[in-house]
Formats: sequence, C-alpha cells, structure tokens
Amino acid sequence: MPLIPHKNYPSPQDSTRKKASNRMKRSPWQIQKTVILALLLRELKTRFGAHRLGVIWLFLEPALQTALLMFIFSFMQKQALIGIEFPVFLLTGVMPFLMFKSIAMRLMNSLEGNKALFAYRHVTPMDTFVARAVLEALLYLAVFFILACGLIALGYRVELLRPLEFMSIIATLAGMGLGLGLILSVLADAVPAAKTFVGMAFMPLYLLSGIFFPLTIIPEQYREWLLWNPLLHAIELVRATFFVNYSVDNGISFAYIFSVTIVLMFVGLWLYRYRRLEMASS
Repeated sequence: MPLIPHKNYPSPQDSTRKKASNRMKRSPWQIQKTVILALLLRELKTRFGAHRLGVIWLFLEPALQTALLMFIFSFMQKQALIGIEFPVFLLTGVMPFLMFKSIAMRLMNSLEGNKALFAYRHVTPMDTFVARAVLEALLYLAVFFILACGLIALGYRVELLRPLEFMSIIATLAGMGLGLGLILSVLADAVPAAKTFVGMAFMPLYLLSGIFFPLTIIPEQYREWLLWNPLLHAIELVRATFFVNYSVDNGISFAYIFSVTIVLMFVGLWLYRYRRLEMASS
C-alpha cells in the first residue's frame, strides 16, 4: 500500500518558496535605508553625471570666496588675527556657511527634480530631503578637507585640534540646514514665488555670520544682537577646534545651536506632516 504524505507536511518546493519569501521580507528600516541609498546615488549622478563643471564649481566657489575675502579684508591679519593665518581663518568660516546654505536651498528645490519618483510606493518627499542633506554635507566636508590640504601644500598651517568636537558641530549644522530646508520646501510648495526672497535672505546672513571677522572685534553693545544668529555660534566654535589661541566670546554656545536645530526640525517635520500629501502629488 503506497504511503500518503501527511497533509501538513511541507514538500521541498514549499520549503524553497518559504525561504525565498523570507528573504524578500524586509523591515521598514531596511527598505528606508535602501531607498535613501538609491536616492543618494541618483542625486550624485544627476548633479555631476551630465555636468562635469559641477565638480569644478564645487571646489571653485569656496576657493574663490576665500581668495576674494583675503584680498578685501587682508588688513585684519595685522589688526585682529595675531597668530592666526588668515586663509585658514576664512576657510573655516566659508565652508560651514556654504554647507548650511546648500543643504537648505537644495532641499527647497528638491520636489521639482523628484516628482516622478513619488509614483513609487516606497519613495516619499522626506526620503529625497534626507538624501540631499546627507549628500551635501558629505560633499562639502570632502571639499573642506581637500582645500585644507591645498593650504597645507602652500605652506599654511592647518591643524584640526579637536576632531570629535568639529564633527559634532558640523553634524548639528547639517541638521539645522535640514530643518530649515524642510520649512522652506513646504513654503516653496505653497508659495513658489517665495524662492526669490529666500535666496536674497542669505546675503545678510553671509555678512552677519562671522565669516570674515571674529566676534571679539565687534563692540559689546552690538554683540548681543549678532548672538541671535546660530550660524555665528557654529562658525566661531568650528574655528576654536582649529586654533589654539582663538578667543571665543562667552555668549557662544553649542547648546544654542543644538536648541535651534531641534526647533527647526520640529517645525519642519510638523509642516511636512501637514502638507506631505500635497507635496507628493503637486
């Protein structure tokens, strides 16, 4: 009499299909990580794949700004920066500001270049925001160290004294750019004409963020107004990680930068949650 398999006993084909199904099942975090990595590669290819000059401009922009500021404010070498090499001083101000500005501005324009991707179930506007913020932070960090090596080759002394503190400031500044970028993206999606005014608003920030001057040369009656600017705090703290004898004002605080970042992230995420469906379908 032939043996009849038990009805609950799995066949070899069932076991194979089950194993394949288990491999295909991924956690939401794994899916999110895969999506963001794919978007990172896409952003990198989109930015530099068809436009070779984009790579050159990424290096030229901070280099030209540093050279121009050196020419305009070279008198500060003798008046306010004794013991500090002026090109290094400028580079440690220009690069953090450009990184912050690039993250915020590119997030504001992120929806335009990624609308077609939102047809895929796993891709959301937030994924594109995170991918762009990470890419800009990594690119500008790489440019910073490459230009620093260039200054070393020219005979200037560039020494990062506290690398962990430096990285924590840069990471917080990138988070601040992400938070502001989320707010600006929602604003630009609701009011497209606002993009023009946002670009103009970065000019006074550039002049008031301590890129070409140390806070200690500003009269005390004006410092309390400048200290409202979190970018000034970040740039001053970045410089303190490079220069042994750099004098940091008592009002400069990492806690202030971190608090502003948390507030911007909270407001940005709240606005995004409120308008995420409109942003994905606009």
